Amino acid sequence: MTNQSEVKTINWGIIGLGNIANKFASDLLTIPNTKLYAVASRSQEKADLFADKYDATHAYNSYEALVKDKNIDAVYIATPHVLHKENTLLCLEHGIAVLCEKPFAMDANEVSSMIAKAKEKKRVTHGSTLDILFTTLSICFKGTEK
Repeated sequence: MTNQSEVKTINWGIIGLGNIANKFASDLLTIPNTKLYAVASRSQEKADLFADKYDATHAYNSYEALVKDKNIDAVYIATPHVLHKENTLLCLEHGIAVLCEKPFAMDANEVSSMIAKAKEKKRVTHGSTLDILFTTLSICFKGTEK
């Protein structure tokens, strides 16, 4: 059995600091071996307030600044869904694993490009597990089975 002290702490970042991000951050505080390491908003004031509320180590006023932080292991994307593809690709391009709020993307083409980038970068990307996600994924991969 693995000792908790032997398990690496996962440093999380959050992009987009709206209502659902508060729920995620609150839940994250209850999970062993996780740390809310950094948050990003378009507003430095909003990022600072959120970081203070959830004891995040860093607060950034741009998503680009957050993904350049080499200490981040995974990012939760809580931006409006029309930005999920853009934000997911930004994180993956910087070698960061992604957990994306629902809906994962706007359409099957976006999902396909997000998954392709995750495979290319050998990183995980995942959206909330709703029926619509599974439907979208099945459409993307229909006929690709070997």
